[in-house]
Amino acid sequence: MEIITSLILTLIASISTLIDYLFVYFKVKNINKCICISLSFCASIMLLISLKELLPISIKYILINNNIYNALIILITIPIIIYLMINILNKNNYTNNLYRVGVVTFITMIIHNTLEGLITLLTSLINTKLGIKIALAIIAHNIPEGIIISTLIYYSTNSKRRAFIYTLIASLSELFGALIIYYLFHSYLNAYILNIFIYITGSLMTIISIKELYKESLSYNNYIWFMIGILLSLFILIT
Repeated sequence: MEIITSLILTLIASISTLIDYLFVYFKVKNINKCICISLSFCASIMLLISLKELLPISIKYILINNNIYNALIILITIPIIIYLMINILNKNNYTNNLYRVGVVTFITMIIHNTLEGLITLLTSLINTKLGIKIALAIIAHNIPEGIIISTLIYYSTNSKRRAFIYTLIASLSELFGALIIYYLFHSYLNAYILNIFIYITGSLMTIISIKELYKESLSYNNYIWFMIGILLSLFILIT
């Protein structure tokens, strides 16, 4: 019974990402302004979640459970590796820069969603009430996160179908990614490994936000809409 409840909670949290696909049907007069505010908004959502939730928890755990030298090696090495991997991905010859940003962000969101799904699944198996609380929290920030994939892919390809497919894959990765990792590595999963995963995810989202999304948003040279995107993300996450 616990496993069925856990799967249902993980599925609900997963599917919530798809809600924001509906944004691609909104008619906009100025596409550049819409892209600028979307990128700024999405970057801020990812950055704030990382700085407020993911990184503080994982850094504290890593520091407590390692000596200072090992902890520093882990905390410094992981972001460097992520930065180098992103640079390697960026060497692919994409003719559309916005599409390149969308693909990199899509990969990031799959990793992020897989981790969220795994946390929801594991927590629900241990404590159903706590699992429900975590699922609700994930749903709350999955809804704005869905905008990230759908808008980036839609505005870079002008294809609602492709935007839906990318968003669907990112959405379902929360359930199926979690199930695959749990099935293959459940005997090795513990609090330490999970916190390493959380730190990797937080580092990845932070670097993507600053290096890719903010940079692309600023390239439209519309600083008012750039700031509106940041303020809108603050309003949503605070409320």
